[in-house]
Amino acid sequence: MTAKQLIGNLKKGTQVYKVLAHLMNKGTITTYQAYDLYGITRLPARISDLETLGLVIDRKCVYSRDHGTHWNEYWLKEGGACDN
Repeated sequence: MTAKQLIGNLKKGTQVYKVLAHLMNKGTITTYQAYDLYGITRLPARISDLETLGLVIDRKCVYSRDHGTHWNEYWLKEGGACDN
């Protein structure tokens, strides 16, 4: 199932729906963006939910030397679906 097909089956307004819509429209999402834009405090859990539903989501750890912090950035892998 592709991201486009999956979003049609999700209930609008849920955290999983909001994260998937953001990934489809903006390309990437970080924990800070999820909290700031949608009030989602557990983005990794929502990403895991999407992966359980069959999407392939890539991530990378981003480091800020200026602030000495790091965070993950997530995006839909090309194609956005696993070959099950």
